[in-house]
Amino acid sequence: MKLGYFGLNMGPFCEPENMRALVRLAEDAGFESVWTGEHVVLIDPQAPPSPAPPETPFLDSVAALAFAAAHSTKLLLGSGIILLPQRNPVVLAKELAGVDVLSGGRLLFGAGVGYKNLDGQHYLSVDLDFELDFGIIQGGRCRCLIGSADTNNQIPAGCDLAVIGEQLSICHDF
Repeated sequence: MKLGYFGLNMGPFCEPENMRALVRLAEDAGFESVWTGEHVVLIDPQAPPSPAPPETPFLDSVAALAFAAAHSTKLLLGSGIILLPQRNPVVLAKELAGVDVLSGGRLLFGAGVGYKNLDGQHYLSVDLDFELDFGIIQGGRCRCLIGSADTNNQIPAGCDLAVIGEQLSICHDF
């Protein structure tokens, strides 16, 4: 059996010494992995299915995984979920590749596209329209992000401009 700890980047583990202690304890105890979650904002007031009250601290997953990498040698480092429509996929890929390289190949990438509008607070906070950008019904940015992983949509080497999907431009205006 392999054990992992979820919650690396939230609550009391947002304090550097607490996160460092958690990572070292998990590694010393033989855990296989530590995992982050992602909430740009939490719903206020808390309502189902929101997992935590709005005052709960949440650090960015990439930053927390990089910190964990610096304080461990064997633990696998996982993003329990990173919401793709809230991220620029090229910048995210670069950030995650950096964590993977600096950790010696220990990154586990978990991605999602969202599942509830939750009064739009999550999505409006990052200037996204839930229905249009998440593609729950129509496609939009979500289809574009998923499509960008297709081998037919690889970013050309040395490109000045390449368009993938309907909205994503690569190597232009970043």
